[in-house]
Amino acid sequence: AGGILGIALIVAGAFTFSKDSPQPIVHDGVVVNSTNSMLVMTDEDGMESSHEVTKATQVTRDGVTCEAADLISGTRIRVTTLTAREGAAIAIEAMEKDAG
Repeated sequence: AGGILGIALIVAGAFTFSKDSPQPIVHDGVVVNSTNSMLVMTDEDGMESSHEVTKATQVTRDGVTCEAADLISGTRIRVTTLTAREGAAIAIEAMEKDAG
């Protein structure tokens, strides 16, 4: 868990926000489907949401940069957006399915 926290802090530190700009929102969940342009996920309550993936989206799996299309259904993820439920992902952090 400490490694995940460290990675999250590094990812969060990569973004600069002023007090007037929208604050990033983190969604934890599971991949339903992922391409290099769209991510569909379910959150911890089972609610499905879609997030645009852009060239600016930082995608990592276990701390290593990867493509969004490499994320398979069932993979645990943490998605950072600037909107409450839907919207473009600014970061997607994937963890192994069986990581605890």
